[in-house]
Amino acid sequence: MNIGLDPESTHSILEKIANKFIDLLMPLIKERLEQDELMTREELSKKILRCDPDTADKRYLSKPGFPYMQPSKRKIYSKKAVQKWIAENQIYN
Repeated sequence: MNIGLDPESTHSILEKIANKFIDLLMPLIKERLEQDELMTREELSKKILRCDPDTADKRYLSKPGFPYMQPSKRKIYSKKAVQKWIAENQIYN
């Protein structure tokens, strides 16, 4: 059975399908390509939480479930994990 699509119509259909795949895949590709930044307590306080380290300790870093890694004596913080924690722990009125 011949559908009878001319090359131009076939190209147009394939282009629409390809664009749909690109729209769906680009956010996933971007996320995988972005490098995570590991930060010290001081960097996290300044860059993300925008407060001094002591305030960050009291308001955020001491909260149960706040993400950190401790490969040595000092804790380090994943920027992506902290941003996710912030998004998941918003308080709304």
